[in-house]
Amino acid sequence: MTSDNTVICPLSVQVSKRKKFILNINNYRNLGYHTLSKAKREYFQAVKLQVLKLRGWQRVAVRFTMYPKTARRIDLSNVLSIHDKFLLDTAVTLGKLDDDDYHHVIKVSYHFGEIDRMNSRVEAEFIDMDL
Repeated sequence: MTSDNTVICPLSVQVSKRKKFILNINNYRNLGYHTLSKAKREYFQAVKLQVLKLRGWQRVAVRFTMYPKTARRIDLSNVLSIHDKFLLDTAVTLGKLDDDDYHHVIKVSYHFGEIDRMNSRVEAEFIDMDL
């Protein structure tokens, strides 16, 4: 169950007619500038409408939870670190956070949800730290 402060993020984005970019640090470090730029733009488009509905914050914690499609072993930080980077950059670009530095994003956590064969995803919950 998601809250009004949760963004549902894809595990991959299309970067060409035939190629998907699977969001993880291993792929990130091996791709060229143009493909990475395209991946970031596609991610932005995939989450933009959800981020625009968020109210915005001065100080926030972000809880990333991964729901993979298979039981294959996954290093959560390999996947969620890219979501962390791309999603927080999107939130700053769309004016929901002033910056994604430690003054504004004071806590980030990575979690495993459960296997979801029908709807694999990452959920990012923004928690207001000023309440």
